[in-house]
Amino acid sequence: MIQTAVITEAITSLTNAHTRFGLVRVEDVQFFPEWSKGLAKITEAEKTCLDVVRRRYLYHCGEGDVLEGTVILLVVSP
Repeated sequence: MIQTAVITEAITSLTNAHTRFGLVRVEDVQFFPEWSKGLAKITEAEKTCLDVVRRRYLYHCGEGDVLEGTVILLVVSP
């Protein structure tokens, strides 16, 4: 008999998914080149600000659920 589990019971965090499936973060800008073609250039100040927002988001989503309010505080409001 096949045993199944609901995905939210089997995988409860991003870290758990990384561990369970052997996933690794890829930061190579050429991984999906079509995502960056034709975009306007951003300044160094904008890059620095985006890097801070990115690090905050990754820190908070790594260990569990990220609620909508948390995303708004981390990403939208800055």
